[in-house]
Amino acid sequence: MSLTHRLPKFQEVITVYAVNVVILYTFSIWFSIQDFSKNWVLHLDTRDIFGLFSYVILGAFIESLLMTSALVFIYFMLPPSMSQGRFTLYGTILTVSFLLALMLRNNSYVGIGHILQDNNSIFIFFTVSALLLFFLSGRLKIVRQAIEAFADRCTVFLYFYLPLSLLAVIIVLFRNID
Repeated sequence: MSLTHRLPKFQEVITVYAVNVVILYTFSIWFSIQDFSKNWVLHLDTRDIFGLFSYVILGAFIESLLMTSALVFIYFMLPPSMSQGRFTLYGTILTVSFLLALMLRNNSYVGIGHILQDNNSIFIFFTVSALLLFFLSGRLKIVRQAIEAFADRCTVFLYFYLPLSLLAVIIVLFRNID
């Protein structure tokens, strides 16, 4: 078996990338709008706000590419008997668990810091949740189908977020040329 057979299929990579995009872009846009409306809208003009927003989108684009690349690398390192055809399933579980744990750990999600005082318990909770999902997806077909259906539905958002990323790249380039 050659090394290229250990890589996931392109469609699986796109599906997991879409899950990364949905989570990272949505939270980036949400918190940017909150910051813009609270602080910057009074001090900046529209051109500067769109410029800053473009940097946020560009950052989310790079983060989503890096996260997907890391997942492909992890998948490549797994034994073939364990990973054959399960990149969408494993990638989605790891993406959702890891990104939500990071966002909650850093109190990025509004109000959660008051509920959970011990931030390390968030990682323990999401690690146990991810392991439980791995176990259940191997045993229950409905859990595996639900996770894969969620990932498949996320690909629709690529039609919105990728052109937005292209627009952000163009804006950032023009801002840096001036």
